[in-house]
Amino acid sequence: MARGGAAGPGRKIALTYGRPSMGTAPGSERRIESVSQRSTTNSGVLADPYVRPHPYKKVLAYHIELVQKFSKAGSGPKCQKVDNTVPEQPKPAPVEPPLGAYSAHVDEKGRLKLPVTFKEYLESLEDGRLFVTTTDKRIAKLYPISVWKENLKKLADLALEQPLLAKSMSITARHYGEDGRLDTGGRVMLPTNLRRLLNLEGQEVWMDAAAEGCINIYSKAEYEAQLRNAEGLLEEANVAATRKGFV
Repeated sequence: MARGGAAGPGRKIALTYGRPSMGTAPGSERRIESVSQRSTTNSGVLADPYVRPHPYKKVLAYHIELVQKFSKAGSGPKCQKVDNTVPEQPKPAPVEPPLGAYSAHVDEKGRLKLPVTFKEYLESLEDGRLFVTTTDKRIAKLYPISVWKENLKKLADLALEQPLLAKSMSITARHYGEDGRLDTGGRVMLPTNLRRLLNLEGQEVWMDAAAEGCINIYSKAEYEAQLRNAEGLLEEANVAATRKGFV
């Protein structure tokens, strides 16, 4: 066919995709086949035999097939929820108040160095707050805060019957008392008013504990006086206790 001429009878015209090129070498162009000769895909869409599927499409199709397979079969590894909660540490068992009487020392700054048994007792309490005071102006008392709160309830009950007596004890306890805590050295600071009243600064003291948990702090003079009074009644006290089954 001449350049720019029309096609004559019986001559074939080669159609190419894109822009036609004159003088194209035979067999290099991609011929369009009739629709009836094209193959179709499973979905019914006509597939072009000259277009190759992209490799990523094959990978995606493979993964989709796996997901469908496992979801239908219900198999595969099961995800388990990890429990990241920290287990509660067991609380130490409470220590009973000491049973004996112990000597101790108050330094020049008013700090009472507790014997080991008293220190262990106070450290075992759930609430480490203390209230240090006196209610009789003879004996200093170191109250765990829970014990002191119970005392306040009892003073409130007493105030309903004898308000003047309850007020007297309440005023005395507040005047000589202060909040306290056990420090890292096993010491408790005694209130200034209290230690001056009972002459406790730089002195040896004696300590014991009541069954309710209150700790009594005696000056040396007070403790010795109580010992002398006890000795005067000791024989009679033992006889009476024996009759009650004391051994």
